[in-house]
Amino acid sequence: MSMRVFRPVAVIAAAMILTGAVVVFVNASPSSPGIEQDRQRLAQISEELAPMQEAYRAVLRVVEPSVVHITTRARAPRMELDGFGGPGSPEELEEFFRHFFEDRGRPFPEPFRPRPGPEEERDRQDDDRDFRRYDMPQPIGQGSGWVYDTEGHIVTNYHVVRRAEEIEVLFADRHVATAELVGYDERTDIAVLKVDRDPEDLVPAKLTEDAVERGDIVFAFGSPLRFRFSVSQGIISGTGRTVGLLGIGGYEDFLQTDAAINPGNSGGPLTNLRGEVVGMNTAIATRTGVFAGIGLAIPADMLRPVVRDLLEKGEVRRGYLGAYIGDDPRLLESFGVERGVYIDDLLPDSPAGDAGLEPGDVITHVDDAAMESAEQLRRVIAGYRPGEQVELTIVRAGEQKRLTVELGALPDPEQTAQRGLRPGPDRQQQHRERQRMEMLGKLGIEAVRNISAEEAGRADLPEVDGVLIERIRRNSVAHSAGLAPNTIVTHVANQRVHNVDEFIAALRQVDALRQGVRLTARVSPDRSTFVFLIPPERE
Repeated sequence: MSMRVFRPVAVIAAAMILTGAVVVFVNASPSSPGIEQDRQRLAQISEELAPMQEAYRAVLRVVEPSVVHITTRARAPRMELDGFGGPGSPEELEEFFRHFFEDRGRPFPEPFRPRPGPEEERDRQDDDRDFRRYDMPQPIGQGSGWVYDTEGHIVTNYHVVRRAEEIEVLFADRHVATAELVGYDERTDIAVLKVDRDPEDLVPAKLTEDAVERGDIVFAFGSPLRFRFSVSQGIISGTGRTVGLLGIGGYEDFLQTDAAINPGNSGGPLTNLRGEVVGMNTAIATRTGVFAGIGLAIPADMLRPVVRDLLEKGEVRRGYLGAYIGDDPRLLESFGVERGVYIDDLLPDSPAGDAGLEPGDVITHVDDAAMESAEQLRRVIAGYRPGEQVELTIVRAGEQKRLTVELGALPDPEQTAQRGLRPGPDRQQQHRERQRMEMLGKLGIEAVRNISAEEAGRADLPEVDGVLIERIRRNSVAHSAGLAPNTIVTHVANQRVHNVDEFIAALRQVDALRQGVRLTARVSPDRSTFVFLIPPERE
C-alpha cells in the first residue's frame, strides 16, 4: 500500500529518479494564414490581462523586501538530510529512506553500525572535549523567514533553526546579519529570531486580518531547493488540515495550497493578492521528498498570538481543561448528539473535574463557538490564558446544561493526550478454559473472563467486577476501534457490567451486531475511554 509522508519542508532528503523524455516535433507552416490573426488576438488578450499581471508584479515588490534567507551552522559534524533546505540527522535520514523503501514494497536494508571499543570511545570524547571548540561552524541547513517588525524580529519555523549554533540571515537587498533565537514554540513549530539592523532598512510584512477561504489566490515566498528569493503562485486548496506532523502535543490548523513549496521554503510567508501574510510555509505531503501538489502553511490567526507571547513573555502559556476528548460520530450518535466533542475521561485534579464535567458529557459550545471536532476544541481551549473562565454548553443524558470552567495551565511536557499503559495480565491466574461466543467473535473479541481481585486492584477499581478482554482478532471491528488484550470493560452503553454473563446479556439487549454498541473500557489505573463497536455489515 502506498503511503503519504508528511515532512517539514526543511527536513527532506530526495531520491532523484532520472527518466527519459520523448520530444515530438510538429511540422507547421510559418506562412499559415491564421498566425497573424492569432498574434493580434493574443495582443488584445494581453492588454485585457495587463492589470492582473501588474497586480502579481506589485505583490512581489511589496513582499520581497520582507523575505529573508536563513542559513544555519553548527560545529557538530553530521550528515544532513537537507542538501537543499534545513537541519537533520542520520536518524532522520534513515527514517526517510525507510519510508522510501517501504512505500515501494521493498525491504529496508538495515545499516551496519559497529560499536566503538572503549579506547575509541575515550579518544572520541577527548577529541570532542579538547578540539571541538576550535572547529569552524559548518552549514547544516537552509530555510526562509520574514521580517515581523522594525525592531529586527524575524519569524520562521522552529524546525529550521532547532539545531543551529549560528544563524545567518540574508535580506533581499543582500545585507547579511547574524541572528539570535529569541524564543520558540515546538507545539506550533514557530520561532522568533532577532537581528541588529537599522529600523529604516527593515520592511515588516503585514499579517492579514481577513478570513482565508478556499479558492483565494496566494503566493509562496522563500528559497526552494536553494533558489533564493523565489515565488510561486496558486490557490488555497483547503483549510483546517490536521496531519499529525507536530506529534501528539502539537496544534495544527494548516492551510493547504497548490502553490509550489519545496525544501527551503520553510518559514517563508504565504501571502494574498494584497501582499498580506495569510500563513507561513511549513510542510508538504510527498512520496518523493519534493513538491507533489499539496503544501501546508501555518495560518495567520495561529501565528499572531504565538509570536506575540514569545515577544512579550518569552513563552507561550495555554489554557488547560484536563480531559480526554473524542469526536467519533458513532459515539456521538450513541449519546444522542450529532455534533460536538465528548468527554472520554478526566485527569485527576483537573479544571474540568473541578467544574463538574463528567465522562460521557458532550461539549457542543465553548462560549458562543460551536465545537465540531476534538482538534478544534483543543485549539480553542489553548487559545485562552490560564486562569480565564469559559462557559461550556454540554449535553448530559439528553439534557443541555451550562458549566463555567476556570482553566488551568497546560502542563509541560504534554500529558493531556496520552492514554497511559494498559494493565498487564497475571498469566498464572488466567483461566484455562476460554469461551468462544458467536456475538463476540463477530466483533473480534475472541476471549473474555471475569477479573481477579489482584487485577481489579491494579486497575484501581473500587469493586472486583468488570470483564477482562484476553484476546482480540487482528483487523477485526474491536481491533480497529482500539480495543486490546488486558483491557477491562466496565459498561455496555449506560449499563454497568460486573461479569461475563452480564456483559454478553447487555450486548444482546442493545443488539450490538445490528445497532452497534458503546463500551466503557479501563485502559490504565486512572484512565477510562469510550469505544464504539459496529459490525462492518452496517457500513
